[in-house]
Amino acid sequence: MGRYDKKIVLIAGAKGAADEIAKIICVEGGTVIVNDPDKALTDAIEAPVAEKLNYSTSMEDTRKMIDTLVGKWKTDDTTKQSNKESDGKYPALHVVIMNYDEYEASKMRADQITVEAYQKVMDINVRSVFHLLGAVREYFKSKQGTTEQATILILSSLVGLSGISQLGSLYAAAKGAVNGLVRGVAKEFGRFATVNAIAQGYYAEKKNLVGPKDRIKGDYTITATDRSKEDLKYTDVAKMAAYLISDDAHMINGQIIPVDGGLWLRVQA
Repeated sequence: MGRYDKKIVLIAGAKGAADEIAKIICVEGGTVIVNDPDKALTDAIEAPVAEKLNYSTSMEDTRKMIDTLVGKWKTDDTTKQSNKESDGKYPALHVVIMNYDEYEASKMRADQITVEAYQKVMDINVRSVFHLLGAVREYFKSKQGTTEQATILILSSLVGLSGISQLGSLYAAAKGAVNGLVRGVAKEFGRFATVNAIAQGYYAEKKNLVGPKDRIKGDYTITATDRSKEDLKYTDVAKMAAYLISDDAHMINGQIIPVDGGLWLRVQA
């Protein structure tokens, strides 16, 4: 049996490590649905996912997406007594991975930030998370008292913890807001769902890049360990994501875990 047998997983946002995460889940028995407003990004997903959707990140579309998925994807696991329907199937959405990301619009000095840039960066990085949390809360709450606990994972960034010393302070502010949400919502959702985040470091890979480019690491950041001098790959983050959404991590909640080879050690110092 795989770690994700009979589990339905939504990956909201197809950039960065999304494809590698989807591959692990599919190989280990899970059903994956990927959504991104950009069809080119969902088309680029190579994992054998069940569906590729292109809903926007608006509240209306987000709620419509969740309602549609809950209505369509069902399991016959009889442990979910509170959700039993007349056809003997049970509405199923077990894991939501939030991965919407916008960095490029933030590449300006603080005195150059426009209202349009601010709105775009905050809408995609922060408001999309609010919308998804609001859309799944009541459904996930219905799992309370069953043998099943829901899982929420947010792919954030190291700069949300550390700030960033080059162009991109707005991006750091957005990811800092997301990290604050993780801690707050983990308390609110704790009876029925775990909520955690990964603070992604600087990627070496360029395809569908999320966050600051790896080439700036030498110019703006002092690495603290030999490990942090190695290239961070999407597979490194995907492996941590796969663990955090598994049943093995059911006692991890409200954590923001850096995956950066130890770069955060220097930031803390």
